[in-house]
Formats: sequence, structure tokens, C-alpha cells
Amino acid sequence: MSELRHDPMLQLGRLSNLIVLRLLARSYTGESFADPQASVRTKVYREAGFPKLRVLKLWMLDKLDELVVEQGAMCNLEELEIRQCEKLGTVDALDHINSLKSVSLTGVDEDLAKHIKEKLKGRQHTLIKTKELVSKKESEFNK
Repeated sequence: MSELRHDPMLQLGRLSNLIVLRLLARSYTGESFADPQASVRTKVYREAGFPKLRVLKLWMLDKLDELVVEQGAMCNLEELEIRQCEKLGTVDALDHINSLKSVSLTGVDEDLAKHIKEKLKGRQHTLIKTKELVSKKESEFNK
């Protein structure tokens, strides 16, 4: 396990031929895929932002609490799968990714799942699957 502490998305986004990205079980141990210096980050995302990425899988990233996809980034993303990221509370700006066909949420906060469903409501070509959602009461009980 790599246990990266610094957000790898900036460097990975520059890999212009990257099609599938899987960040699995503690491969990233930071809390956010959003740089606190957002103006710098936004510019880089728009210039390099995963131009061919089609599949993004985030599994068991224990500390991840935020995923921000800037306008213009991941513009060819078709499949997003998030599993067992129980602290994840914010997934921002998926609604601008018109290519998104499938969102699979397993073991995430039920409020987050509701938020994502609401954001993507009305899309005829996007399938949203959820299972084993975690309520805030359950996650606090298990601490």
C-alpha cells in the first residue's frame, strides 16, 4: 500500500492517456481531493484534468471526506464507483460531467447518496446504484 498523504490527483491528471484510475484501500490517506489553494488547482485541472479518464474507482479510503471535480475536468468520465469511504461527505460538481453513465455507491453515507441522486436527477443515461448505505447514527455508533 502506498498510503499517499498528499493529493495525487494533480499529478495523475497530467497523465493524458490515463483511462482507468483505481485508488484502493489506503492508497491515499489524506482527507480531500481538493487543494486548499483552489484557484491554483482549478487552473491545472482545466488544463490537464484527466482528458481520457473513463473509469474512477475509490475504495476504502478511510480518511477521505471530500471529492471536488472542477468544471472541465474528467470530461469523458463514464463510470464512478465509491466503496466504503464512510467519511466522504462531499462530492461536488458531478452534474457537469455529461458523459457519466454509471455511479455506484456502496458503504457511503446515506445523505451523500441522496445528494448525488438529487444532483443527477433527470439524467436519462446515468444509472445510479446504491447499497449498504451508512446512516450518520450508525457511523457514530461504530467509532
